[in-house]
Amino acid sequence: MAKSREDILEVLYGQLRTLAVDERVKLAPELAAETTIESLRLDSLDTLVLAMGLEDALNIPIGVADLPKHRTLLEIADFVSTKQ
Repeated sequence: MAKSREDILEVLYGQLRTLAVDERVKLAPELAAETTIESLRLDSLDTLVLAMGLEDALNIPIGVADLPKHRTLLEIADFVSTKQ
């Protein structure tokens, strides 16, 4: 069964909490449309770990190229929902 945008965001936030996200950045669903990979200050290794974690959790292929730094968390959730 396909996951909703909210379900995907929950998985995304779960994965981000395991990474070294800047503590000053608030991870909140209401900020998903504003929060970018770049604003989370993830380096390339963190982005790779995030992509792999999403792949495992959602059982769909996601590459690092699918997570460009300018993409918001909401855009990522929408993108992932199209791959289900």
